[in-house]
Amino acid sequence: MPSTMENFWVMFQPFYYMGIIRNTQFVLYMDLIRNEIEFLDLELSVLVEFTCWEKPNRSFPQFNEFIRRRIVEQQKVYGTIFEMSQSFQTACNWSMVMHLFRGYTRVVVDSYFAIWSFMAKTDPIDRNMTALQF
Repeated sequence: MPSTMENFWVMFQPFYYMGIIRNTQFVLYMDLIRNEIEFLDLELSVLVEFTCWEKPNRSFPQFNEFIRRRIVEQQKVYGTIFEMSQSFQTACNWSMVMHLFRGYTRVVVDSYFAIWSFMAKTDPIDRNMTALQF
């Protein structure tokens, strides 16, 4: 017959791993958005450098139309990135808050028991869960 502690870990571990997977999902989504923003920044900087070439002798006849088309394309990319970030915020809003709250609670509880075990002069990893003697 499993002990109470084994039952606790059997019930707790799946939720713990789901939290880790959810955190990884947040990081991957944010990294995807960051990569898209960096690519947009690179494209816009290339476009700015390319417009510096506009001199009467160096540009081609439809240069202004070409620049306008490229700007419209970059505006569409920006709109897509904005939609991605809005969708991410909408889909993960409360989930992120709860995940941050869970992490905060874990830090507070771990800190409390670390200080408590130090003040009580006990082994912080007491396997027998005996009563503390002050």
